[in-house]
Amino acid sequence: MEFDENCLFKDCAMYWLENYVLGFVKDNTYMGTYYHTTHKYLIPFFGEMKIVNISPSLIQQFLNTQGKIYSLETLKKMKSCLKNIFQLAKDEQIISVNPVTSRVKLKSEILPQTKNIWNKQHYDLAFNFALTHKDGLGPLILMDIGISRSELLGIMWKNINWNQEYIQIYQGTVPMQDPLSHKYYVFTGGLKNQYRKREIPISNKVCEKLKLEYQRVLFLGKQQGLSQKQINDQFIISNKYGKAMDPNNWGQRQYKRFIKDLTTKYPQVPKLTPHELRHTRATLWYEEQIDLLAIGFAGGWCDLKMLRKRYAHINIDTLKKKLNRN
Repeated sequence: MEFDENCLFKDCAMYWLENYVLGFVKDNTYMGTYYHTTHKYLIPFFGEMKIVNISPSLIQQFLNTQGKIYSLETLKKMKSCLKNIFQLAKDEQIISVNPVTSRVKLKSEILPQTKNIWNKQHYDLAFNFALTHKDGLGPLILMDIGISRSELLGIMWKNINWNQEYIQIYQGTVPMQDPLSHKYYVFTGGLKNQYRKREIPISNKVCEKLKLEYQRVLFLGKQQGLSQKQINDQFIISNKYGKAMDPNNWGQRQYKRFIKDLTTKYPQVPKLTPHELRHTRATLWYEEQIDLLAIGFAGGWCDLKMLRKRYAHINIDTLKKKLNRN
């Protein structure tokens, strides 16, 4: 690529993606945060423009227009990609100043998506229902320890400590898109950040439920001629081969069926997503006066400020209890 004053935005953008991003981040981060943002939003608008002709005011106009359609989180991705593309142009001496300055502001007219939660009565109904439902194991664990869907689908039988009754969260399962072929595949590996690797105590009821399921898996595995190590290396929520289950398939099949059956039996219980079960668990823990540090450790949150903002929805009755104002 020739770096000169005639360079088009699309050429710089593609060069940046292929040489500064691809291979330096995870495939799903590359595709979701960088590739799709650049190809879906930025290149259609700026693509045929010479990069030297793009001004801060034009960028601000673009972001203002996008703010009428997209969320603040999406706008942040757009601004970040723009800043990096223009920084490449600056480093290559095509432009003297990066036009994405601190004066470029973001404003979205799209309200943040609200998260729903169950109250204690809803939670108890759902928890007891999950104990006997054929698809209840996954939701039961989500309700009990507040992990993410990815973390749930990354748990193997060897990650359960039966004597001390806790689960090791050491990996997650996510759908990824290959950056070259664009084909989707299921990947099990490292967690989102260093705080996500943790051990979480489970309740007696969930431990007993897991023991029953493990005995069933052991029996079937032995019939198939598998060793105990091979069985322990299987995922507790797995496909028919004992391998990692696609998170989207689990959500569309098992979880969706569980929620449908639950709300059919108990119409007063709202339908929640797997992430909202995590949100529910954190909120109920807080209302039970569990301190934020313990909740943060169990949930793998590194920022207690974010935890308080996103999960600890305190009401006046809870605040009275915490401040001994009863």
